[in-house]
Amino acid sequence: MKTGEKNNVVWIQWLCCCFLVICTACVKDVSDSEKPEQGPWKRTLLVYMAADNNLYSYAYSNLADIEAAVRNMSEKSAAVVVYLDTPYENPQLFRILPDGTRQVLKNFSEKHNSVSPEVMAEVIGEVCSRCPAQHY
Repeated sequence: MKTGEKNNVVWIQWLCCCFLVICTACVKDVSDSEKPEQGPWKRTLLVYMAADNNLYSYAYSNLADIEAAVRNMSEKSAAVVVYLDTPYENPQLFRILPDGTRQVLKNFSEKHNSVSPEVMAEVIGEVCSRCPAQHY
């Protein structure tokens, strides 16, 4: 790889990191006093993002799209829950509220292996207990 190409790659990586910092700084976590009514809902949808790898930038982009879609969702009797594991933050389980903000349901430790069957089962169990629904 030539020196100019290396500089371009470093520049692009730097811009991506800055973008991620800006995006994650714009998230409003809902405090306990602001939590909406809890289910049961008609449906609960779990989006499982195991992005503790080089695909994390796509996870953040997809998350922004999901938040926008939830804001525009006509059916308010559904819970959209996201499990997100990236290299720069501890894994987290949160519900996307109808206004597009996040309600943190659980924070996980950094030693969490999001692709292990045990962790997947734990996350699914948390979703079922915290966001009960007729359909999943």
